[in-house]
Amino acid sequence: MTSSQNIENRSIAQAWIDMHRAERSSPQREALSWAYDLLERLRDSDTERYWLILGDILSIDHSDEAIANLAAGPLEDLLVYHGEAFIDRVEKSSREDIVFKRMLGMVWRNDIPEPIWLRVQRASG
Repeated sequence: MTSSQNIENRSIAQAWIDMHRAERSSPQREALSWAYDLLERLRDSDTERYWLILGDILSIDHSDEAIANLAAGPLEDLLVYHGEAFIDRVEKSSREDIVFKRMLGMVWRNDIPEPIWLRVQRASG
């Protein structure tokens, strides 16, 4: 596979969605697992791009399944590892986008630092 810079954000987002829609343990899911792995690497290496791809995923698919997968995965991870840097944007998105707010309400605390978690709870209503 080519480097992540050569793959468009929306292509990564669509592959991530398609992977989650595929049957567990299916060849299709396995073939698309690169999108999951790449997004996870971007979480630590390019958090700005990671944030943009989360938005792309949500704009492409705001089904209950996609929202739940985003909440319990990438968004939760973002708040665990980079909550301080992104909580202002998370709160703003929650005020401006009812779907984002609903997704934020599905995030589990996990290892989210207490001050960030309190802000997440307020923002999610």
